Amino acid sequence: MHGRSLSALRICLVCAAVWSEWACAAVYYVDQNHKQANDDNAGTESSPWKTINHAAGVLSAGDTVIVKQATYNVGASANWAVPAVNPSRSGTKDSPITFRAYPGDQVIVTTSGGQAAIGSSGRDYIIWEGFEVHTADRAKGVLVMGAEGCTIAYCKVVGNHMATGDNHDGIRIERAPSCRIHHCIIQGVKGNGANSAGIKVYSKGARNVIVEDNYIRDNTVGVFDKDFGVENTYRRNYFAGNGVPFYGNNQGGTAIYYIYDNVFDGTIELHAANAGTEIHDNLVRADKLVGAWAGGVADVKIWNNILLSGRASAMGCQFKKQPLSSVLGYMDYNLYDAPPTYDFGEYTSNRQRLTLAEMQERGFETHSHAISPADETSGDGEPYAPYGPAGRWSKAGRYEDGIGPHDIALVLDVSRYGPPAERKPARAE
Repeated sequence: MHGRSLSALRICLVCAAVWSEWACAAVYYVDQNHKQANDDNAGTESSPWKTINHAAGVLSAGDTVIVKQATYNVGASANWAVPAVNPSRSGTKDSPITFRAYPGDQVIVTTSGGQAAIGSSGRDYIIWEGFEVHTADRAKGVLVMGAEGCTIAYCKVVGNHMATGDNHDGIRIERAPSCRIHHCIIQGVKGNGANSAGIKVYSKGARNVIVEDNYIRDNTVGVFDKDFGVENTYRRNYFAGNGVPFYGNNQGGTAIYYIYDNVFDGTIELHAANAGTEIHDNLVRADKLVGAWAGGVADVKIWNNILLSGRASAMGCQFKKQPLSSVLGYMDYNLYDAPPTYDFGEYTSNRQRLTLAEMQERGFETHSHAISPADETSGDGEPYAPYGPAGRWSKAGRYEDGIGPHDIALVLDVSRYGPPAERKPARAE
């Protein structure tokens, strides 16, 4: 039976658009290992479908498909811009289409070729929740292309090494506004340059994207917000073992990012063409807090961050093609574990190398400090004490708040991330 099953659970909803039609939402099941599994079935728990691909062709707005434990080969994607499993219909903001792994089950998705395995191309308000995607030799794991309001949640994307400098992504959001990636693990996406990224957000259409509460580890680049990123938010993410944790705009028009409450394993590289970006309340384990290799950066605001360099000297910021006067809108209330310096215009004829005192003379970093980190511990995944004994780090911040991530213990708790099979039971969010 290929149609919507009367035996499936239905929830009738009033059509908000006209208040005269009824749309019925159903819950279906896919269970490849069930003895009677068949795509001609009703899609109930006792008579489930066999493939996720079939579900994608059947679901309508408000429907949910529950996928039970197995390794599902979803075939090959049609082309680089379409995942192998692409829903045939859109959901709506109030009635999304949901693909959900059965709670506690390990649901692995692979392909037989092509590029992305799951996601959405041109289909709005699609949710993928709780899956583990293995990329094998493919250039993408999850792709959302030209679709609004999609969500990737509680998933794990296991990347691969590809000898390429072209686009190579664990999760890619392109020309897709108001999408959200949260509580995922993205790991092992490696290649020959910045285009190999755990998460890539690409093009002017990818605006108001939220990337939060993810564990992003062991990638060439953790996040690459590549082009025209408009008011995209990155918060409460834990970056560990990446070549570069965050790499900003490298082409196109001006971008703006809101980056806060993260733990970074390296410098926040804005790269180029930012206006009004805000970077605050982060813990950065690197010798430099913020950098930009190219020009076009303006009105950057940097506050309440902690930099742990482990060195005798640290760098607050380095903007290689611009003078101080054209870059910063605000910079203050930052803490360093060594005396910081600031470097502007290295690639110009008027280079400025400033000390903390010289920055303060120019109206920046007035309340910033260099404090010994002798009481710190910094092992990935271990309990972390960024504020130390006797209030060592607990100075008042810009808004009389604490400096550094607001709940660093929560960010560093890796049991919060990934599909249900990997998460500790009974963990309150």
